[in-house]
Amino acid sequence: MPQPAELGRNGTFAAWRKPHTRVAAFRRYLHDNSGSPEEESLLAAKIVGRWQSGTPLVLAPEHDDPALGADDQRNNGFRYASDASGTLCPHGAHARRANPRDSEIIGDIRLHHMIRRGGTGAGPGVAAAMTTAGPGTARC
Repeated sequence: MPQPAELGRNGTFAAWRKPHTRVAAFRRYLHDNSGSPEEESLLAAKIVGRWQSGTPLVLAPEHDDPALGADDQRNNGFRYASDASGTLCPHGAHARRANPRDSEIIGDIRLHHMIRRGGTGAGPGVAAAMTTAGPGTARC
């Protein structure tokens, strides 16, 4: 409880955290654990829960669909009920953990909190071939 106590009465609290993304290390991990660029892309999608275009794995589990990724209505209008086992989009994927949508958590669909990131840009881009950390490491 904040001090003085008046600050806590009828108040709202927000947590502020500025995460740093280690893009080069992520790309190195993908490269080291894949046999081809296609496998790297699939592994990244399984970790994130979406393909690079933004297409959700639940809607396109086999390959990226850039047209779907560009459609804000379709690429955000989905649920996880059809993938209760996590076969299409793993339960540990970032997108699924950050916004569980209709996934059952402790037996109650509404018993979750959506992690929301907003208000800041993703930072400078990182060259696709970059796999070593350095001055170009992106921050968000």
